[in-house]
Amino acid sequence: MVDSKTEIVEENTQIEEQTTEIVEEIEGQTKTEKKARARKEKLEKQLAEVQAKIEKFDNIKLEKEKKARARKKTEARKIDTRIKIILGAWVLHKFQANKDEKLLAFLNKDLPKFLSETDQCFLQENQIL
Repeated sequence: MVDSKTEIVEENTQIEEQTTEIVEEIEGQTKTEKKARARKEKLEKQLAEVQAKIEKFDNIKLEKEKKARARKKTEARKIDTRIKIILGAWVLHKFQANKDEKLLAFLNKDLPKFLSETDQCFLQENQIL
């Protein structure tokens, strides 16, 4: 029986050693998994921060482009208005300076098609037409 008890004790010791090795291996895997999860979470947080920065940059870029388009549009309106004022002043000067009959006939024919009733009344009240 001694031999058999010794064998059982040895077998038990071997089983305990194997169990300890397996537990250590599992614990090692668990620690590695925890480290991997922590690293993954850290990387996901960094990725989210970078994506937020990119979105912020894109929004700033879009705002700048929007403001640039608005400036160009305003400048185009200024130029258009200036051209209209200059040409209008020239036509009015020609009309008032010599009462050019051709110009008067042209204005009387085509201008009413272009003007609203309010504008026609205004020009008539101010003795332009």
